[in-house]
Amino acid sequence: MSDTSIPPGKYYLVNVASGSYAGVGPVPPIYPPFPSPLKAVGHVIKEPFTLEPKGEGKYIITHKALRLPVVYDDEGIVRLARQGQKATEWVIVRGYRPDRYRIKTDKDDLYWTVGEQNWDPIKVEAENNDSSQEWRFEEAQW
Repeated sequence: MSDTSIPPGKYYLVNVASGSYAGVGPVPPIYPPFPSPLKAVGHVIKEPFTLEPKGEGKYIITHKALRLPVVYDDEGIVRLARQGQKATEWVIVRGYRPDRYRIKTDKDDLYWTVGEQNWDPIKVEAENNDSSQEWRFEEAQW
């Protein structure tokens, strides 16, 4: 269960360690959309996500433009869901400093983690007490 609450709405998800934004980057214009992995992307191509509370501190995180929920696969890669795939309910907990948060699975306690290189996929990994697992939520007016 979460120890914090983020209001529902549209947000840019900013990684504290890298200053990069969570996003998919350029996606081929096909339908249904490809289940692209989330990556650390720059400010120029940042993309908003919606947070929808589901109760008990859980949230559905959805890519605003593509309208696909964010899930993770068997390899631990955080990605957009395939068309019709069930959404993951994510838990948002406090980070290590004020105004920072961590996004984790509700079952395995695995946290969104940014890789060392830009464009590396975001993965779910065990807690590492590092800012690579901390996120800020910037309100998006988009």
